[in-house]
Amino acid sequence: TTSKMHTAVRIAPQYATPEAPVIHVLDASKSVVVVSSLIDAALKEEFVEDVMDLYEELREEFYASLDERSFLSFEAAHQKRLLVDFVAEPPVPVASPGIHTERSRDINDVVPYIDWSPFFQVWQLRGKYPNRGYPKIFNDETVGAEAKKLFDQAQEMLQTIIDEKLFELRAIQGIFPASQAANGEDVTLYADDANFEADTPSATMHMLRQQLEKETQGSPYLSLADFVAPRSAGKDHLGMFVVSVFGC
Repeated sequence: TTSKMHTAVRIAPQYATPEAPVIHVLDASKSVVVVSSLIDAALKEEFVEDVMDLYEELREEFYASLDERSFLSFEAAHQKRLLVDFVAEPPVPVASPGIHTERSRDINDVVPYIDWSPFFQVWQLRGKYPNRGYPKIFNDETVGAEAKKLFDQAQEMLQTIIDEKLFELRAIQGIFPASQAANGEDVTLYADDANFEADTPSATMHMLRQQLEKETQGSPYLSLADFVAPRSAGKDHLGMFVVSVFGC
């Protein structure tokens, strides 16, 4: 997860070339347009030049804005970190720690959660307020009828995918013992309870801390590490997951 500004300032300068550009896409539904421009020899050069010019402007804008910002030193931000009372509010026990996998989840289970608004945006169907998003776009005088036609076609295709089991939904999730490191900035991760008890970590996750000076007096400078309990307060946990779709 990133942003166009982060891509322009941090990622593109390290990896982008005219032949192999780095391009931020707001969401997966818009990647079709970007990929089409990249694989079309007649469009690629101008498309990449436009993107690189835009990123150069964003970098200039970003670095100019730094002159107006004031940052605390890391040491000062650390001193003003959030101190959670994990003795009064100890970590909640986890019912099913470890790695869990799921295959062949019924697509019908996730259909109600599909956000159709990006679908219409890819097809450049944009209703006018107040009929911009799904399902109000069907009421738009200009694109409503075409949007409904496209939506009905998509429903037929989706039903074919479900009936013929063309796609398979898979997920994997892990919930692991974790503790805030002694420095208050890192999170130590353990493979299982036995490794936690033996204090044999599997990995250390280095978290970032806010350093941009805040206008509100007394506001803490946060890090994700602040919300993980140290070993002295008990066994905390950290979770992660991956979901994907497999098929033709």
